[in-house]
Amino acid sequence: MIQSSIKPLILSGYIVETQAGILSFRRASQETTGSMPTVFLDRDGVLNRHLVGRYVTGWREFEILPGVLTALRRLRNAGFRLVIVSNQAGVPKGLLTCDDLIRITSMSLKEFQRSGADVDGAFFCLHDPSDDCTCRKPKPGLLRAAADLFPTDFSHSFLIGDSLTDILAGAALACKTIYLAAKLDASIPATHQARNLEGAVDWITSASAD
Repeated sequence: MIQSSIKPLILSGYIVETQAGILSFRRASQETTGSMPTVFLDRDGVLNRHLVGRYVTGWREFEILPGVLTALRRLRNAGFRLVIVSNQAGVPKGLLTCDDLIRITSMSLKEFQRSGADVDGAFFCLHDPSDDCTCRKPKPGLLRAAADLFPTDFSHSFLIGDSLTDILAGAALACKTIYLAAKLDASIPATHQARNLEGAVDWITSASAD
């Protein structure tokens, strides 16, 4: 079921709206409006602890992973725009509402901001897998939606995720991709693999300096 659209509203310094089944957050005041390299970040398993077999349905379940805040600050200091891209099928499945997701996202963005790890935008696919939409990863529609609002140089951008669908979505737009996992997996066609976000940032900063 496609989530109905809501008119844009301002919440904690972000413009929030839903269109065509995508919930989007973007900073109301952008420091840079031109094209720039971006780091796209999956959410669950990259920024917060992944709950095996279930969805994050409330703020109490949103546990930011160790090292994440430092890693995000390093990326910002290196000149990257930061954008979250996440499938959230729990909404069409009725496990949480769109308002629940808005509340969780707003609180997480405020937490990042308080730590100097400001995130520029967040984009969530609200479709059920059976909808065959163009935005649910591994399709690259969420990244394209982000680029419509944040001009993006994909050839100098990165996507960090903990699943094959993340990696395929980034590769579809020629982003360099980093797969996060406790153990290396040769079957995942990522540009690089790392154990955690800090390790991914080490590689990104090194690759960007070459």
